[in-house]
Amino acid sequence: MKSAVLEKLGKITLAGRKGSPKTKAVIATVCAALLIALICVVSQTLNDASINVSAHFSSVTEGRNPDGSPFNINEMMCDEVLERASAKLGGKVDAETIRKHLSVSDGTSSSDLANLKQKIVDGSTEYSFFPNVYTLTYSVVSDNIEREGFFASAGAVFKQIIMPSKKKILSSVAESYSEYYFEKYIAGNAAMNLDWSDTDSLDHYNRATETKAAAEKISRFILSKYNANPEFVSSEGIGYGELYAEIEQIIAIDVNNYMSFVIQNGVTSDKGSLLRQFAFMDGLYNEENERHISAYEITREVVDFYDSDTTKVVFVPALDETRTFYMNRTKVGIDYLIEKASYEKGMADEALHNSERYRYLIDRFSAADMTSEEMLSETDAMYDEVKEKINKFVEKADAVISEGSKSNEQKMIKVGKVYSGFDFVSMAVGGGKIFIMLLLIAFLGASLFDGIVKLWRKKRLAGEEECR
Repeated sequence: MKSAVLEKLGKITLAGRKGSPKTKAVIATVCAALLIALICVVSQTLNDASINVSAHFSSVTEGRNPDGSPFNINEMMCDEVLERASAKLGGKVDAETIRKHLSVSDGTSSSDLANLKQKIVDGSTEYSFFPNVYTLTYSVVSDNIEREGFFASAGAVFKQIIMPSKKKILSSVAESYSEYYFEKYIAGNAAMNLDWSDTDSLDHYNRATETKAAAEKISRFILSKYNANPEFVSSEGIGYGELYAEIEQIIAIDVNNYMSFVIQNGVTSDKGSLLRQFAFMDGLYNEENERHISAYEITREVVDFYDSDTTKVVFVPALDETRTFYMNRTKVGIDYLIEKASYEKGMADEALHNSERYRYLIDRFSAADMTSEEMLSETDAMYDEVKEKINKFVEKADAVISEGSKSNEQKMIKVGKVYSGFDFVSMAVGGGKIFIMLLLIAFLGASLFDGIVKLWRKKRLAGEEECR
């Protein structure tokens, strides 16, 4: 009895070892799919490396830099940052090559997204969210390179062998961005970096307008510093409030006096070109005024179609922040139309005001005599004096701002550690998806092939029977 059982088990084992052709094909297919999935997951993991970059200042949650300007994470890949990174890497890879391999995305967590969705569902009007953590990714074969074709992708793989490592490149870019951001938005600002070369080449009226624009930009920057830290006073006893008052005085007295002198005396070195410029701007604002007036009148006509008795007040059920039920007044179509009409009327009035200003300038400069050399010299002297005052102010303000920035170093861009994505759980999940997809493709292919073979055999048998 025992020997019979052993003999039977031996036969089953031998049959399993030999296997039928179909069994061998299944095993081979499974092994091939597993190998391909493993290769895909490993190559994808080796292709990418990432680093987290976080902004540590309160205004970033509102989408603003410390100076009040819009926050733009794409500055991380601007020329100045990538050229710094290239220099840190010893020039072994240029800025444009680095840019092709980089991508940036926000690190919004699932809990933040869930909270945002819940606020929308609850009817809250204050649900804006702006991320402060971003992920910078370096890919050997990035989407940009992949779009260039197979040979570009293959070339990128081979070039990576002689290039610095992904970790070094990412660290250099992130550090360069941190330095660039600190210098531009915290220790200083582009508003304070004045280059008068372009302004010097302009006619006198355009010089005056550009000078005023530069001074007003500095004024707004100083005011943003004051709003962020009104109590700061430098070691010299100068605060942001004093700086703001000083630049406003320069604008009100020196810059405006210079502009008024130019306009009242019609000072210009090329009257024909200046009058053509004024005429062009007058026509531009006239056209803009007509467009907004037309939009305003059309919107008013649409408002008249509404029945005011049925559109006075509309209430909808809602929940407040404590999830307490209440009836919330909401806007209806007529509210938006009235806002639209008000906006168009305001824009039309502004365009008309600008048009009238340019007509006034045309009259003043047309009536003025040819500007004498003495008048040009006097105007140049006024311009030089205004520039000197602004330059001295910027020098003093830079020292105060630098001192204030050092006392507030927590406002900065912080860089995390580079990670290559060797997360075995995510790799297993990704590989499992690829493996299952390949098995489904193989199963469908085998079923299709088997069906074709059976159909061919059936037709062949039918043909043989007819022959008989």
